[in-house]
Amino acid sequence: MAAEENDLLVFSDDLNVLQELSVIPENFSGSMRFKMIDFGADAKKELAVSYGNQERPEIRIYNNNGDLQNSWFPYAQGFTGEISLTAADLDNDGHEELITAPGAGGGPQIRIFNDEGNPLFSKGFWAADKDYRAGLEIATGDVDGDGFKEIIISVIDGENAQIKFFDRFGNQKGDSITITLENNFEPVKVAAIDLGADGTEEIIVGFGSGNEPKIKILRRDGSAIKEFLAYAKNFEGGVNFSVVKNNGQTIIVTGAGFSGGPHVRFFDSFGTLIKNPAFFSYDKNFRGGVNVDYGDFDGDGKMELITLPQQINPSGNSYLYKYIDIDVSEQKLRYYQNGRQVNEFQISSGKKSMPTPYGEFKIWQKNPRAYSKTYALFMPWWMSFKPSYGIHELPEWPSGYKEGQNHLGNPVSHGCVRLGVGPAKTLYDWTPIGTPVIIHE
Repeated sequence: MAAEENDLLVFSDDLNVLQELSVIPENFSGSMRFKMIDFGADAKKELAVSYGNQERPEIRIYNNNGDLQNSWFPYAQGFTGEISLTAADLDNDGHEELITAPGAGGGPQIRIFNDEGNPLFSKGFWAADKDYRAGLEIATGDVDGDGFKEIIISVIDGENAQIKFFDRFGNQKGDSITITLENNFEPVKVAAIDLGADGTEEIIVGFGSGNEPKIKILRRDGSAIKEFLAYAKNFEGGVNFSVVKNNGQTIIVTGAGFSGGPHVRFFDSFGTLIKNPAFFSYDKNFRGGVNVDYGDFDGDGKMELITLPQQINPSGNSYLYKYIDIDVSEQKLRYYQNGRQVNEFQISSGKKSMPTPYGEFKIWQKNPRAYSKTYALFMPWWMSFKPSYGIHELPEWPSGYKEGQNHLGNPVSHGCVRLGVGPAKTLYDWTPIGTPVIIHE
């Protein structure tokens, strides 16, 4: 079995390794996405790989031997999130275009490129309000049967996900679809496929981290056709996937997201497993998530599976998909998602005579406005990690007076972890029950 260091792997349809291509830069510690793309309309595919969570967001194009052909920066320096990408022939000229969308932290700008990295059709368009920063997922598909593929965008909208549709010029087409989420940590992943061979493509959705690992198949009006679990119900790392038609059969290939093993599975459109259900593309102990694509990579008329780690060398000390780290010596709270630091806040921990406990805990109780009978005051945005201990906003007296604004950065609490006004609610909204909390010096 291939080890995690083996980089991008190409497998035959019977899941034997055909190629190992070196596309991960030396000492790279970010996140990656990839897509097969036919720039040259010659049946032989190129590989478009995006490199995010680094100083500059980058796209690299490789041929099917792994030779670098071109590279460019799709977004400005300063954006350090992931880059979602897809490929399609948007103008029906026989050549596929590369379409990109920024992940969390970036503005919601969609860009379309040719193989030289030149923008096509426009300089880019906004798929949501310009201030939106929760990240996008992207796909393409002819969902209205007009003969042209639409650009399909997934965004977070409050507690739900929304799927929007645009033409290649950035004009929104038709109504969006709303999808209910258990936890709105990230947008759902999307794809499209023509299930009924009627010229109209249906929408495939893979749920993101914090949700059950579901695949959902929808009609254009949002009504459900089918829903099934790609992995065990309690896995919350999210589902990466690719969908393709092969000899008239719809095949959905899934890869477990960050925090899961590199588990790749093959389903038909009914959710029935159709290949080895226990196939792992890398060492089973790898927990960085696995990206997948499936198609005829080298133009030989046979299907190949391609896999690439989603992330390697995550920051922090764990492959947990979400956790809170509290450094008492620094009086800092940092929180992580998918191996990347989301933010950090100054805290006030317990004073010497009433210290904050050290160790590994989990959030087991939440209350937006807890009341302490012992001290006769409120503790807004309370999250308990141990009986009688919690993370909360600065204490508030019944009069409305906030205690301790000037104490942040100093250990003066009665054992709890205090946060300032604003950061406490931000963390409360981000944190589900069961989130690990690591407290240390």
